[in-house]
Amino acid sequence: MIELGYNKTESKQFIRQCMALELLDVLEYKKPFNETRDVGHLKNLPKEPSS
Repeated sequence: MIELGYNKTESKQFIRQCMALELLDVLEYKKPFNETRDVGHLKNLPKEPSS
């Protein structure tokens, strides 16, 4: 993210968005953690993750 011109704060926010999406499924919808999807979202940053 830094190499793309984003600062540390922005980079952390992107990562938090990925974490929040996965946590929502686990805690709210009682789904098991999906590591494959989570890693996929992280690899696609800075594109916003979607469910």
